[in-house]
Amino acid sequence: MTRFAWLVTMALLASGTVACGDSGPEGPGSFAATVAVVGQPAGAVVIHVTGEGLRSFEGTGDTHVFATELASAEGVRRLVAVSESGSIGFRVHVDKVELGFPVAVVTDAAGTDNLPRGPAGLTVEFSN
Repeated sequence: MTRFAWLVTMALLASGTVACGDSGPEGPGSFAATVAVVGQPAGAVVIHVTGEGLRSFEGTGDTHVFATELASAEGVRRLVAVSESGSIGFRVHVDKVELGFPVAVVTDAAGTDNLPRGPAGLTVEFSN
């Protein structure tokens, strides 16, 4: 192998190593969340969100959100999300996006008719 070919090979390997080491964005940011529904639509849900560095929550579309930290569990927030249309979406603002998505569990829900619906068939899906 000529010296030039060796240098080109080393340069390509070095650039590949640098590119592979990029783990994505770091620091403060947010994730989009939607409540996926199987069965009867939900007009309001209670969600327990667990994660490190949770900052705040913001409704999207016609969703209004209200959140509080649970006194009984550190790092867990109780979120109530209400949507007249039944299309529940919100953003979760965090200190460190590199930690990944928080964990969210729907614990209770009401239908768009304001009658108890329960959490069955409701999950929270996150995206960037």
